[in-house]
Amino acid sequence: MGDRSDDFTGEGARPASAPAVAKAPQDCAQVDAEILMQGQREILIIHHGERYRLRVTSKEKLILTK
Repeated sequence: MGDRSDDFTGEGARPASAPAVAKAPQDCAQVDAEILMQGQREILIIHHGERYRLRVTSKEKLILTK
């Protein structure tokens, strides 16, 4: 998403002035999890050539793992 001043790099790296929990911008895209999952309990997401697994737990929580 380009060179944005709020992009973070490294494990846990963030600007000293950044809050520990950042709010999502109002114009942030939203995708309903039911649409994303397409009736599946688990999907693979490819990001920059890396595979991530998104799954719905038995308690209906989402877990993303590499």
